[in-house]
Amino acid sequence: MQLDEFLTHLDGVKPTGKDKYMACCPVHGDETPSLSVAVKDVKGTRKILLKCFAGCRTEDIVRELGLSMQDLIVNPTAKQDFQKSRGLKKLVARYDYLDREGRFLFQKTRWQWEDGKKEFTWSHKDSAGQWVKNRGGEAVLFNLPVLNTTDFVYLVEGEKDVLTLQRYGKPAVSLPDGANSKWLPSFTEALRGKRVVILQDNDEPGKACAARCANALHGAAASVKVLDLTREWDKLPPHGDISDVLAVRKPADVFDSLTALELLTPEWQPGGEPPQPPENGLSVISAVELQQKDIPPARFVVVDFLPQGLSLLASPPKYGKSWFVLDLCLSVAAGTPFLGQDTVKSGCLYLALEDSQRRLQDRMNKVLGGRTAPQGFYFATSALDIGEGLLEQLEGHMAAHPDTGLIVIDTLQKVRGAGNSRENAYSADYREVGALKAFADKHGVCLLLVHHLRKMADDGDPFNRISGTNGIMGAADSVFVLSRKKRSDTQTTLSVTGRDIESREMVLEFDKGSYRWQVLGSVEQMEEQQARTEYESNYIPGTIRELVEQSGGRWSGTMQDLLDAAKRYHGVLLADNTKALSNEVKRFERSLLEYDGILHDRVRNGNGGGKHRFYKRQPTTTESQPQGEQLSI
Repeated sequence: MQLDEFLTHLDGVKPTGKDKYMACCPVHGDETPSLSVAVKDVKGTRKILLKCFAGCRTEDIVRELGLSMQDLIVNPTAKQDFQKSRGLKKLVARYDYLDREGRFLFQKTRWQWEDGKKEFTWSHKDSAGQWVKNRGGEAVLFNLPVLNTTDFVYLVEGEKDVLTLQRYGKPAVSLPDGANSKWLPSFTEALRGKRVVILQDNDEPGKACAARCANALHGAAASVKVLDLTREWDKLPPHGDISDVLAVRKPADVFDSLTALELLTPEWQPGGEPPQPPENGLSVISAVELQQKDIPPARFVVVDFLPQGLSLLASPPKYGKSWFVLDLCLSVAAGTPFLGQDTVKSGCLYLALEDSQRRLQDRMNKVLGGRTAPQGFYFATSALDIGEGLLEQLEGHMAAHPDTGLIVIDTLQKVRGAGNSRENAYSADYREVGALKAFADKHGVCLLLVHHLRKMADDGDPFNRISGTNGIMGAADSVFVLSRKKRSDTQTTLSVTGRDIESREMVLEFDKGSYRWQVLGSVEQMEEQQARTEYESNYIPGTIRELVEQSGGRWSGTMQDLLDAAKRYHGVLLADNTKALSNEVKRFERSLLEYDGILHDRVRNGNGGGKHRFYKRQPTTTESQPQGEQLSI
């Protein structure tokens, strides 16, 4: 080896004289050059001599460089003018390749020439522990040990991308020879049963490589998707990769976008280009095709009440949301009715992120009332944020428990990451909740988010009080809101709306004996019941009813006569004055007719006065009016 070539393996090279240099020692990793490099004749042989002033041995220095002691012999017949050809090359990185158990196999060294070209060399240790310049065995994927701890993995071209993703806690492996790698059967076996997402480089070799890998893994991996990074980052330069993206964008935003892109990208189908979401045009279907297409109906976990997809349950704090969703999960897991509606028995996952196991145990035992907890129901009291691994955690649970039909996240706020100051609130809400919806749609499950209502004046629409922007409600398939007119009320209104369910309002009451919510009826039924109760208990219609019955079905008189009659019959004062009583009578006109068939009108005397008339409606004949009287109803 020539001295010029040897120097390309070192960092911080500085000339100190003819054929003399100082460089950084690769063994102890100094930043100030402490390694002396010189060429001298030793017993007739021209050699490169090394001396580390920190005391590192020559053998260790050579080994660290991936060379052998033989490389220190200068061979004049092999002299090359590196300065005139490609210039000096610089050591960029070394990558240790390990087997599945973490044992060392061989090392890859990356070099960078002055002209920008990359170079890679391989070396391994022989049986004597000496470094040899070749791989020394069959190629393997880089970072194999990570496959022991995950069912999901990114597949990338190079080691740099693996280490970049690893820095952010993302599992990744790479090909040993980049886009030029030959796919080996051992690679397929290493990734068998895994959910593999391939991140292709932004060039033709990268696309071709991604297609080869995906074709090889199809049918062996649990799923294979090829992501085109330019779908999310149109400014990705030619030959760009995921490391380039993470170098210019916030990691949280990048991984949020990757998650959304993965969910929107169909699984790989062999024999073609990577399947992608529509790029510039609309994804259309003809009316005829749509009419003839066999589309399964919406599936429910609670029949006609809670469908698959993304649902939202919102209420003010301390309204009993947690009791509500706990009862829901127990009912679905057991296949028993919930709020009077049949359920479809399926597995449940409840992310109770504001509770402890002790509190959950106590609450569950109260709801069960001595019954055994159903199989297939799981709790979690901690989880990662959206975009930081939550979806991967949910994917892992689905892989382990494929019968899961209901996932509850209590609360949404607990899984929201740090906001991006450059993103408006609506976009952030829709992006985060949209990612959860995409997950629910992908797996055909119901994902229920527990959320809060804003403290604001009631405008009559409970859905307007949902905390956050309209992006949250806009992304949801179904929305449920618990509300009361007054916090002290015992009855609670459940307002329901959604794409696959009928909008309705139900009145609920929490039974403190069973610790379960009970349905009292619809709002219309309860209002009717309340109106009837008020009517039956009020002395005004009661007095009118008595007067009509005692008068043979027809009574007339002034409001003062009505006041006097109530004092006579019941000993009560119906109102403070006749005007106030007249207003109350008008309020009961509809109820008098509906419940007792009593009509009311007023006979005027022409002087601004007159009498009120109450009479039974005849069921078979048209009510006749007395001749010569002016009526005002």
